[in-house]
Amino acid sequence: MARVVGKSAAVIKRVTCNRCSSILEYLPIEIMVKVETDYCGGKDIIRYIRCPCCNSDVRLAVNQQAVPFPIFRSGSDESLSG
Repeated sequence: MARVVGKSAAVIKRVTCNRCSSILEYLPIEIMVKVETDYCGGKDIIRYIRCPCCNSDVRLAVNQQAVPFPIFRSGSDESLSG
């Protein structure tokens, strides 16, 4: 049977709680997700962890590189250079 001997430092992340100023370490598997409605009625996906000290939700920054934006082109590339 496999056993855990440690955690890779490459996947351990750090964040500071804005409420109690605790510095927290977390693994990607500990991230929770919730959907909130913004003031325009759109849906926002919030990634967060729970602070073990003050029990508040600590929002995590969104990694802009994680979801690439698809580029759709109409016609051929020759029409773009002209």
